[in-house]
Amino acid sequence: MNKIYLKNNHFLVSISKIGAEITSIENTNDNKQILWTPNQMHWNRTAPNLFPIVGRLKNDEYLYNNQSYKMLQHGFARNLEFEIVNFSDTSLSLILKNNETTFEQYPFEFQLEISFILGDSSLDIHYEVLNLSNVEMPFSIGAHPAFAIDKSLDSYQLIFDQPFTAERFLIEQGLYNGQSEPVIENSNELKLNNQLIENDAIVFKNPPFYSVSLADLEGNKLVTVSSSDFHYWGFWSKPGAPFFCIEPWAGLADSINSDGNLFHKEGIEILAPNEFKKFAYSIEFH
Repeated sequence: MNKIYLKNNHFLVSISKIGAEITSIENTNDNKQILWTPNQMHWNRTAPNLFPIVGRLKNDEYLYNNQSYKMLQHGFARNLEFEIVNFSDTSLSLILKNNETTFEQYPFEFQLEISFILGDSSLDIHYEVLNLSNVEMPFSIGAHPAFAIDKSLDSYQLIFDQPFTAERFLIEQGLYNGQSEPVIENSNELKLNNQLIENDAIVFKNPPFYSVSLADLEGNKLVTVSSSDFHYWGFWSKPGAPFFCIEPWAGLADSINSDGNLFHKEGIEILAPNEFKKFAYSIEFH
């Protein structure tokens, strides 16, 4: 049984043990899918969990204790099987612990617990990262849910909980190139279009907002994603794809001038031995 189901009177949520990935959120009153249904033409995932890195490493590798380790974009957690810890109709906790596969890429002992709580009209997702090593452990973690859209991207907008001014940080072949450009000025709305995402995600660093809604141009909201635990937010799709991703992150991809040391990486989290850290975000359904 690779898929686990949470349910209440209004929603049915499917979660895979592979990657602890939410694979569907269905409004059972009208059979509407809130997450997109993946296809190979656009993307083969729905809501991967990003650990122990967010984004891409320069040359897909890093150095630790003078040894080079290979790790692909967004880390390994999204591809590995988690174990069920607790399960009820409306809640689920899954854990991933270090093993031979993880040690080849990441020489630390850890435990990652991901929990889901289904409310009347929301899904809360909690992360807890525990360092079981006897040395400091660097890591990043993030979410990547893809929400279904049934019209062209320019029919939608993002609505933030407050107006702000910010630049986006530009990405070149998966790495930050040191450049930025203005994308929102004293507004709580950002109209979407394919040009915004043709060269990769829209990325904000330390923005002032705590929640953002995906809405149509009339202001009708599809979903709202909220969190006060993440310092970076990414927004991504592919031109012409029937989804849009809202991604809270604790961490970033490498820059083009990265020295390969995870401890020097912008946005990296560091846990002392036996220390843990918690993060959470919520998805509200409208």
